[in-house]
Amino acid sequence: MTGIYPRTDKSELLRIENRRKNGWWKNPKEAKEKMSMTRLLKNGRTEPLKNDYRNDSLYRHWCRKIKYRDDNQCQLKDENCSGYHIVHHILSWNKHPEKRYELLNGITLCQYHHPRKREDEQRLISILRELVGSK
Repeated sequence: MTGIYPRTDKSELLRIENRRKNGWWKNPKEAKEKMSMTRLLKNGRTEPLKNDYRNDSLYRHWCRKIKYRDDNQCQLKDENCSGYHIVHHILSWNKHPEKRYELLNGITLCQYHHPRKREDEQRLISILRELVGSK
């Protein structure tokens, strides 16, 4: 048996055949979720990591839309701008889940202007909302 499988090991072929019989390939999204949950439970977690939430296609699409709207430029531009551009949630990701994917809740900032502390973030909310609202 050549061309289909890289290995000719009989146990490997049986394993692949069993997977096909069980239908894992019919619903890859469901299979991926099961594998993800198994991995979480193995590590003693019941909730996905923050990165898993931010790795979904909806989040990536939201980021692209924000960067496109802002021309991938820091919206607080001045002589201190430096580093790569980050899409920042104006209202916190954790505290406002209903606003996670709203375009008016995102803004493109450089590394220098991206708030590092919660106090800075709270102080900037009104300024950032005003900048986004003017678009």
